[in-house]
Amino acid sequence: MKLLVQQKEELERFTEQLSNQLKMNHQLNESPNEHSPFANRDNRPNTTDLLTEQTWKQQIDELRDKNASLQQELSKDHSRLDQMKWETSLAEQNLRNEVSLRDTKLEHLESHLQQKGKEVQELKENLRSMETKLDEAKVKCDSLSQLNARLEVQLKNFESQNES
Repeated sequence: MKLLVQQKEELERFTEQLSNQLKMNHQLNESPNEHSPFANRDNRPNTTDLLTEQTWKQQIDELRDKNASLQQELSKDHSRLDQMKWETSLAEQNLRNEVSLRDTKLEHLESHLQQKGKEVQELKENLRSMETKLDEAKVKCDSLSQLNARLEVQLKNFESQNES
């Protein structure tokens, strides 16, 4: 990009120099005098000078064409850079949006995980409580079984005493 700008500036300077030389040449040709190296004895412009002037004009035209081409290329580069800048900006915004969305999802998942952790703790406490109650029920059941067995023995003893 910088190279194109430098080339453009160089072409503009060279074109200006050639234009200035052409103007000087025209001035000399418009008012030739006998001491002028550009005039013949009959005060007409030298054919060599006319050829040189045509060559300069041709070079100027070529340089103008090249300058226009470089301007066009520079304009395309500017457009490409603007497009790249816009695409980069859009990509950055998309990434920011994606990060924000993921942060929100992460916060939601962390909250959900904390809630599930609390539920697990409650379930563990309920399980311990139920195990304790189950143990108490087993003890009561064993106690009642023993009492039942004793009562059956006593009942058999009473029945056998009643029969006798």
